[in-house]
Amino acid sequence: METQKKEAVQKTSQEEPQCENCGMPKSEWKGNLGKGYQVEGETYCCRGCAEDGECDCQEREEQ
Repeated sequence: METQKKEAVQKTSQEEPQCENCGMPKSEWKGNLGKGYQVEGETYCCRGCAEDGECDCQEREEQ
């Protein structure tokens, strides 16, 4: 099971951009209507990852 998860993450990382902080694939981003946030040339999934490292997208999924 763990191997399947790792393979899925590797496949995703090759196919689409990921958040520079949490590694979330772009297709799952919630921030800025799914466009993410850019700070100093790096792209993040949400404002939380871009500003303080706390992913707002993952907090929403947990609720």
